[in-house]
Amino acid sequence: MAASTDDWIVIGVSGVTCGGKTMLSKALHDRYAGLSRVIMQDSYFLPESSDRHVRVEGMTHFNWDCLGALDMDRMRTDVNDALTSPPPSPHRKGVLLLDGFLLFVDPCLSQLCKRKYFFTLPQAACRKRRDARVYDPPDVPGYFEACVWPEYERSKRLAMQMNSDICFLDGQLPIDQHLTMVCEDIDKLLHQN
Repeated sequence: MAASTDDWIVIGVSGVTCGGKTMLSKALHDRYAGLSRVIMQDSYFLPESSDRHVRVEGMTHFNWDCLGALDMDRMRTDVNDALTSPPPSPHRKGVLLLDGFLLFVDPCLSQLCKRKYFFTLPQAACRKRRDARVYDPPDVPGYFEACVWPEYERSKRLAMQMNSDICFLDGQLPIDQHLTMVCEDIDKLLHQN
């Protein structure tokens, strides 16, 4: 990536499905209104017609929980474009919030992040939250056990191998608790000039 982060502070929010990533990212975007921009990895899923999808063994369903289900080239381009554009406020650094379940296994995106926050949940809590949500396409029976949880565990291990600076957040705690801590970190970064 050719982007420079001189005018931007990049914050990565990643982790388990239904763990609180988007809630935190939206709360941060609201908190830093006028300074922030959000790029959501969920906006980069390939269409169902893509021949790049991987079928889940034993199921007539694609694996939507791996990097192969995402157009990461387009996401990297959009991040690069954001970082090479002027921040929203001409007098302050911008805050670029990256939200995605596989952010920290992408070396290009991960290295841009000044702070990396990773949500965790116990398997039962994750399953309960996931069952309460509607996905398009919907999860088929057995998909959570075959893909969602194993892919999360794999990506968490890989993210930990690739990054020594991840801050883990308990997705069972109130989002306001995380928001306070993350805002303190961002405020420190904004005042480091």
